[in-house]
Amino acid sequence: VGMVSQLVSGFPIFQNNTNMKTSWLAGLIFLSMLPIGAAAQDKGIDDFSKNESICYCMPNWSTPNNVVGFDNNWQLLRAMQVPRSKEELDSLGIPCTYSQLQLLRDWGLIERNEDDRYQTAILLLDSAATARLRAHSRRLSDELVGVIRPSVTDYVRLLERDGIGGHAYSLLFSLVTDGLTWKRLEADGRVRKMELTLKHPMWDGEFWTLYPKRDFYCGTNKSTLGEFSISLNWSEKAFQKMIPLFKNSYLVPRMFDDLSKSDRVSDAEVIAGLSPFGLVDGEGHPTVPVIREDTTDVIYAASWKMAGTIADFLASHMDTVALRKEFGFVDGSQSIVILYHEMLWDVLAQLEQAGLVKRPAVLADPEHARPEEVGKGIFLTRSEAEK
Repeated sequence: VGMVSQLVSGFPIFQNNTNMKTSWLAGLIFLSMLPIGAAAQDKGIDDFSKNESICYCMPNWSTPNNVVGFDNNWQLLRAMQVPRSKEELDSLGIPCTYSQLQLLRDWGLIERNEDDRYQTAILLLDSAATARLRAHSRRLSDELVGVIRPSVTDYVRLLERDGIGGHAYSLLFSLVTDGLTWKRLEADGRVRKMELTLKHPMWDGEFWTLYPKRDFYCGTNKSTLGEFSISLNWSEKAFQKMIPLFKNSYLVPRMFDDLSKSDRVSDAEVIAGLSPFGLVDGEGHPTVPVIREDTTDVIYAASWKMAGTIADFLASHMDTVALRKEFGFVDGSQSIVILYHEMLWDVLAQLEQAGLVKRPAVLADPEHARPEEVGKGIFLTRSEAEK
């Protein structure tokens, strides 16, 4: 699951400007990656743009990234990696207000100790910790690729047979590795399910930072309305190419409405607004995959099976006890969430290098990609509730 938001707190998939907007936003799960930072001893770490933050969470209306970006909140989080009182922060020349500290507490970014000191409550990984984490990721990814390589080959052939081979990269990433695998891990109790509660009213999940940023990473934004969901495989550099589509996002619910009644879109405005981005053709037929979320759909069945293989591999090969000792992860669930996020990109990179999948142009060369290439990173799923 991983997935969605608005610029600054993530990457917007589609904003609904109808009266259903609230119901859309309440159901979003975010895999946002925006620069935040990690630890003071690293050269360049104070440059907000040279760090990654990752939020695997379900938000109420925004991710924690927004709050961290306000005022000097990042500076405060860095300083409070060591417990400090407000007076100690003042003495260090780090200005802050009580309302600012309360905001960070409300968002679960800091905790207040019994001795009236504040301490950062999220993981900020410096360059040394990040290097070690990524070394673990590369080792495990090597083994995992060996396990799933035959399945990936069959999966790509299946997509090519159905005429959607150009979506192989994004389906493999966003549907299988960054989608159904999380669902399998949650169902097996290996990763904690996310839920908004009175204890966690703003967001629930995991939020952490790493330094430095990878040269390339991508994520998945997913929005659900009724029985349909739309998923977008994005990258930081591809975002600018996607902005024109986001401006037409109000057409997506109307596309869903038409597709719930027929196998094509009949709304002329929807066709005119979405066809330039490769979502439908001039006659309203979807040009992106539309996958039923049940095992009678061969693509979904193959995706679900591969996700199960990956989830089982993680359970049997990841030493969460050792990871907790090395990195200070709070439990096994957090260990899997954080390390597997690194593996996501390592696995895709190895599969790409082996020639099994090809990155779509909107991700490989966004500056020169044509608008219709945006659609190669998009697919629709339809829930089992369909009639």
